[in-house]
Amino acid sequence: MQPNRLLPAAPSSRYVSRETMSVGQQRARCAFLTLLLCGGCGGEANGRLEVGSVVAPLYAGVEVRYKAVAHGEACDAPGEGEVSGPASRGPGLDRLDYVFAFSRDYLELPAGRYGICATVYDTRGQLEARCPTSAIEVKVTANVTSTAYIGIVCDPVLDEKTGHAYTVTPLVDSFGEASTVAQQMGGHLVYIDDMDENMMLGNHFSRRKWMGFWDPDGDRTFEWLDGKARSFSNFCAGEPNTQAGEYYAEWGMGYADTSYCWNNEAYGPRQGIVEFE
Repeated sequence: MQPNRLLPAAPSSRYVSRETMSVGQQRARCAFLTLLLCGGCGGEANGRLEVGSVVAPLYAGVEVRYKAVAHGEACDAPGEGEVSGPASRGPGLDRLDYVFAFSRDYLELPAGRYGICATVYDTRGQLEARCPTSAIEVKVTANVTSTAYIGIVCDPVLDEKTGHAYTVTPLVDSFGEASTVAQQMGGHLVYIDDMDENMMLGNHFSRRKWMGFWDPDGDRTFEWLDGKARSFSNFCAGEPNTQAGEYYAEWGMGYADTSYCWNNEAYGPRQGIVEFE
């Protein structure tokens, strides 16, 4: 099995909201992502857009409402379609002190380009102030079902030492997909510089997450995605092993291990830890 030598480039996208992002915390709080699967031919019929979101962390009883606005409009513009539903915990994401929600619904829309806004409401039906509205741009094709996922980052994890912010991607099928999604969110898969950072992640995230460390040549020589040399490594005993296809590093292997050591793995499904600098 040959290693994947190139990661897919993240598609460009724009905010629909008018807010301007700058530092890592601001980017994290209003981060967004799109996984858009469009195809088919034109026509007069509507297209079906499946909309979903990951809310990080999940506050009890919150609801996510999705609204389609005309292309280029802000989220406070009149909607061309709106659905809502309760945010629910995804499989395996049940860490009590930092959990994530996945909410999914559908919009029927005429073919064209739209802004899709995702807003979180609390149990009283009021705006959840800790979770800013997130927005993406999508293309809806007649007679085709497409998919858009939105990352809603509420109070991201902050590293006081570096000022960097952290959250997670949705559940994805591969390391390459996790890397692409992290870029779409405005960050990258986490680069871990020392044991303090490694243990800090363990205070907030459940185990077995993709990190920005891989073996591009399949020779068990691991490199960081940014190309920077780092002296710190925390592979578990016996890792990385020589199992075929295991060219990607996951953080937090071994539930009995207290150092959140690393493992080499072949594929998901897993989340990735996203870092915003």
